[in-house]
Amino acid sequence: MFKLLIVDDEIEFSPIALLRHKFKEIEIYVAESGDEAVAKIPQIQPNLVITDWNMSNGDGSTVVRFCLDNKINPIIYTGGYEPEMASFKVPVLSKIEPNKLAHVIKTYFEEWKRRGKNGRENIQTVNCGRCRAVSDNA
Repeated sequence: MFKLLIVDDEIEFSPIALLRHKFKEIEIYVAESGDEAVAKIPQIQPNLVITDWNMSNGDGSTVVRFCLDNKINPIIYTGGYEPEMASFKVPVLSKIEPNKLAHVIKTYFEEWKRRGKNGRENIQTVNCGRCRAVSDNA
């Protein structure tokens, strides 16, 4: 089963939380800090991690570094933009509406299925004419 980890210190206010009911074929896990995410990732072994950037107790850069070191697909989800984000060369979704975010998750999930569900295969770029945000920084 495809596993998604959402990392956000304000999950109750996150648009991502609104999406939890949309995905019946995806197991969704939550971590409320970067440190918690780094502790959970080895146990969960997610296929995709969507992380907020500005958090206490381990920020988004902590999560992204850990994901990249462990060949896990990270996406940065943020209300703003920090120059350091560009250095990671991973997708950055800034101020995106929940329905577009749902499309991005579904696109990753469909690509994972298309490739034969090969575990945590790193999907660097998902090409979709509708959601350029997925491939902008990959």
